[in-house]
Amino acid sequence: MHRARKILILLISFCLLLSLFPGTALAHNEAPDISYALPAPKDVEIIGQSVTCATINWSNVPGAQGYEVYRAENGGAYSLVHTTAFSVFADKDLVTGNDYSYQVRAFRTAGDTVVYSDMSEELSVRPRFALYYQGSSAWRFSDEVRKKACLLTAFAIV
Repeated sequence: MHRARKILILLISFCLLLSLFPGTALAHNEAPDISYALPAPKDVEIIGQSVTCATINWSNVPGAQGYEVYRAENGGAYSLVHTTAFSVFADKDLVTGNDYSYQVRAFRTAGDTVVYSDMSEELSVRPRFALYYQGSSAWRFSDEVRKKACLLTAFAIV
């Protein structure tokens, strides 16, 4: 019992000592300083494209907890289309022939505070069809196959 009392007195003394130094981390419960700005995402690029989908990739932003992807269609206003913790986004259900523009921004939070980066540079894409003839290297056929497939004609999706 006597030892428990000494430990309690020591603990109370320690807490009182900490209260004399409000700059210490244990003396108060403030949110961490997140006032510094995040840099805008860089190297935003299309890494895959089809008739109805565009896959966008960008470099990770140090300190970011997530990213917001904004899209504008045919020169219209930008609107938020996706929030992700990853540095890649596949935008599906696009309409062939329409123009799409994208911008990305990073964010991080602490408590109720959210800090956003500036928007990335704009990136544009236009989903389309393409005609490949039988000799096109886009098919990735060997030279032998291309020579023998002289009658082959096909449409392929880019």
